[in-house]
Amino acid sequence: MENREPVNGENAEDRPVVRPFALTLLCLFSFVFYGFIGILFLISLFYSGWLTKTINLYIPENEYTTIQVAMIALAGFLLHGAALAGIGMIWKMRKKGYLLFGISTLVISACHLFLGRQSFISLMVYIALVILFGIFFRKLR
Repeated sequence: MENREPVNGENAEDRPVVRPFALTLLCLFSFVFYGFIGILFLISLFYSGWLTKTINLYIPENEYTTIQVAMIALAGFLLHGAALAGIGMIWKMRKKGYLLFGISTLVISACHLFLGRQSFISLMVYIALVILFGIFFRKLR
């Protein structure tokens, strides 16, 4: 179905918008990516005591407490959950979804930059997803 002009009392916002195939693939990849990482953060929240011992064993120069590890896990879970909500709104072709997704992903990327010890490749994946979704911003309503 192609975009058409509104007819007699039909609002431009009410007519269906066709989601491009590339955006569908991007949404599906992002659902899986953010969902998997969000689940890992949720699991790490429940095992923060064991995770703290393991981190302190392998990175002895920084002594982390269980609360610090739990707060990082909670923040990661909430940010990835917000990004998932944004992807869901993008799936429904809403511009607010891109804003929610973009802000949460850029906060995650900033944490990657400033906390250090994270992979440069994962940082580039987060930034690339924001840019790729941005390509379709004009098609969202």
